Amino acid sequence: MLRNKGLATFILLILSFNALAQTFEGKVSYKTEIKNTDPNLPDSVFNMMYAGGLELKQVYYYKDNKYKSVTEGQEVRSIQIYDPVTNRMYVYTDGADMAFWSEGNNIVTIMKLDLKEDIMGIPCSAVLIESSNSQMTLYYSTRFKVDVKRIKEDNFWEKYLRETEAIPLKYIIKGGPAKHYVVMTATEVKEEKLADDFFKLPKSMQLMKSLF
Repeated sequence: MLRNKGLATFILLILSFNALAQTFEGKVSYKTEIKNTDPNLPDSVFNMMYAGGLELKQVYYYKDNKYKSVTEGQEVRSIQIYDPVTNRMYVYTDGADMAFWSEGNNIVTIMKLDLKEDIMGIPCSAVLIESSNSQMTLYYSTRFKVDVKRIKEDNFWEKYLRETEAIPLKYIIKGGPAKHYVVMTATEVKEEKLADDFFKLPKSMQLMKSLF
């Protein structure tokens, strides 16, 4: 009897270790809010200007050092794919035959912050990333880990992953001279297997460098 109990305890320990060692692969749904920072623009006017944006839903798919986002709530769906090999972000609309690409931002500074926030009841830590044209505060939980040993490149997304070893559950994005900023907060996290081809552009897609 004692031998059987010992074996059962050993099996439970192995299962627990495997569960802790697993890394996140799947999708995260975010609600998107656009915040007004212009003191000369009343909130009532701002909300009318960005009414469509205030109702956006964004779904991000994560696997290793790749991600793909789908923005819904507009007349057409907007899709963004990050390619870690080329350090490029590709943006196109659903059904289009052309994608616009831009280089991933170069990080100027990245540092962990003494900030904590519960997101979906999950305690999260924060990191600040400043690049050449934007500033982002990202909240994350090591409950949704990424295996950084698989990361070989040294660009924007990989540097974030190395610092946190986890996917973001909240983004606060500020860029350039804009009088507003964007807040994306996770509302649902779902683990699922994603094929590598899911993060590739359609083969017939034409490419053009973005002007922005």
